[in-house]
Amino acid sequence: MFGKSSQYVSIIKYYNQLKLDYKLLNNDDIIKAEQSTFLTSGLSLPEDVVIKLRTLEQNEPETYFSTVCDAPTQKLYAKGDKPDADTNVVVNLNSDYKVALDKSTLFETKYYFDASGIDYIYSPFHILNLHCEQNPSASALTGLILNDSLYLVILNEENKIVYYAIKALTSFAEIKESHFYDNEISGQKLFDEIYYYEIENIISTVLAEFYATKDKTFIDRVTILHMIKQLNDEQVNTLHKELLIEVNYHPISMDDYIYELAKQPLKQQKSFIAPRKKVKSKFTFISLLLFLIISAASVYTIYTFMEIKKQSVEEKIVQEKIQKEALKKQKELLAKKPALPNHMVKNRAISKHLLELFENIPYNVVLNSLKLEAKQSTMSVSLLEDDTFIRSMQPNFLKLYAHSDIEFIDGKSTVLNATIINRDKIEETSNIKEILPNYIVNEFLPKQRVHEVLAGLLGKDVNFEFKSDFQSEVSTFNYQVDTVYKTPKELFDLIERLNIALYSVNISYPIIMEKTDEGIRTQFIVQFHQNR
Repeated sequence: MFGKSSQYVSIIKYYNQLKLDYKLLNNDDIIKAEQSTFLTSGLSLPEDVVIKLRTLEQNEPETYFSTVCDAPTQKLYAKGDKPDADTNVVVNLNSDYKVALDKSTLFETKYYFDASGIDYIYSPFHILNLHCEQNPSASALTGLILNDSLYLVILNEENKIVYYAIKALTSFAEIKESHFYDNEISGQKLFDEIYYYEIENIISTVLAEFYATKDKTFIDRVTILHMIKQLNDEQVNTLHKELLIEVNYHPISMDDYIYELAKQPLKQQKSFIAPRKKVKSKFTFISLLLFLIISAASVYTIYTFMEIKKQSVEEKIVQEKIQKEALKKQKELLAKKPALPNHMVKNRAISKHLLELFENIPYNVVLNSLKLEAKQSTMSVSLLEDDTFIRSMQPNFLKLYAHSDIEFIDGKSTVLNATIINRDKIEETSNIKEILPNYIVNEFLPKQRVHEVLAGLLGKDVNFEFKSDFQSEVSTFNYQVDTVYKTPKELFDLIERLNIALYSVNISYPIIMEKTDEGIRTQFIVQFHQNR
């Protein structure tokens, strides 16, 4: 007998990134877990994320999408209090508290996932509460950093919430827009200093506000949970000395907490919305479809038989000969047109490869140039500290490559220049079935026509020229692209445009990006595939 299967996908929006974690279950046992990261901007999901989510849902109909709503307007209420139900959606936090989210913010969150659908939306306080339930948090101040907000709760000696707050943090984008910003190195140092003092000030202010309530609870420790480490160990130790209280600074796997919340029984759910109805079984639809096909085939067979009986023997022979010739030609035509390469799979693989590298560049490191190849990557960087690579970068690169090394360039300046070389990329395997797009295959396009198509896809200011062609089962034209982007996001935007094209067109290695006075000079190959 087949087991009961289901799938839970956690979607976390963190600055300009979307982190997806998907867990496939059989009889409530996790049999497969994968993660992906995408770039995002705007008020709705990017097209490549929508395609990914739809593919996951097609492979497993009982799939649940869950996310966290990062909004400073959220409020906690004691169970006896009654927040305005006309303007808020109120759900349980725990046995003592409820959490309220204004309906306009909830609408914006649901609209963001309109193309894919969303099943569960939680508050960051749900994550905090679950963490406190699973970890001893009595007489402690516990905070969760999500984007530019710090969500805080204080629990008394009985593990009851006696205080909560949401505090704003200055973003790096705000630093870049200020008149104090000169360049990336000095800007990063300024951001680090402001970030530290804001954390220190928030903790001091919250403790002062709490003690002003005359609650008898004495706070003996502070725990701050983060997704990306911004404070180093020395800064955390300084916080402990300045505040005269134990300070812990820990990473948190938010996707695991979201998964645990989504797995709760429906009656115990704390989501701001109800899950979408799922197709319990595909067999009913398939059985009906087979029945209709068989019935139609039977009717057609009877009708054909009746018609043939009316024809003479000669007409029957001629008809059968025509049918055989048509079938033969159809098979020959299909044999001559092999499937084109799935350009979306190729583009998403390169996009993911690039994004993984960008993700692992800390804020205090400047990336001067990058050469990305299929199996390796080379980066020219500027650092302030010589141990940054070993502490913050190499461990992450070794999750992507078998080897990762750094070579420092001789120099006595305060800024250290170096080259990072990553070799032997670790290949990922995926059992997710990719759907082949419906390509335009009516006619073979000559080079001039392909050039016009690419000009429309790449943009009018992008320089590209024909490099070579390759003939195998399909015909491939290779073009060298040389352009200047203001930000790396423009390259990811191009990949999104290529993904929705009706042609099999993808970017290919090597990809070279180099910072210049004009911007980021970017070079790569574009491949256009078509049937011969």
